[in-house]
Amino acid sequence: MGSLTDYTIPTDEVPVPGSDFTITVRGLSVEDCSGLIRVHGDQLSEVYDTEIAGYGDMPPITDIAKALFTMAPDAVAEIIALANDSPKTASAVRKMPVPVQIDALSRIAVLTFHSEAQVKKLLETVITGSNLMTRMVMTLGSPD
Repeated sequence: MGSLTDYTIPTDEVPVPGSDFTITVRGLSVEDCSGLIRVHGDQLSEVYDTEIAGYGDMPPITDIAKALFTMAPDAVAEIIALANDSPKTASAVRKMPVPVQIDALSRIAVLTFHSEAQVKKLLETVITGSNLMTRMVMTLGSPD
């Protein structure tokens, strides 16, 4: 058993074609996911409801990626920026070529999850939590 001080967070490099530049990414943490839910919960719920909820197993990852790019492009940019430990660079990520963003998302997913079942379980937890928070806010009303 090792100490956390000896632990190195796994990363991967995303090459940017036509340059010597690479983007270093890591898996998403609980804190990252929490922030994404707060900011992009509605968009992520829509992706879940339309692409994942009806499947017994996980749908093809290409379907999820397509849904993220069409329904939650701001969330995609923020995911990549967070995984690069540069949360304020989401605007620069939005301008990156689509294939680079797809490659980055793919590598982030591999670093974050070990199986498709983990992806679905996390998304179910996220959506349930997001829906619960929405109901609470609607019940309590706004603090005008």
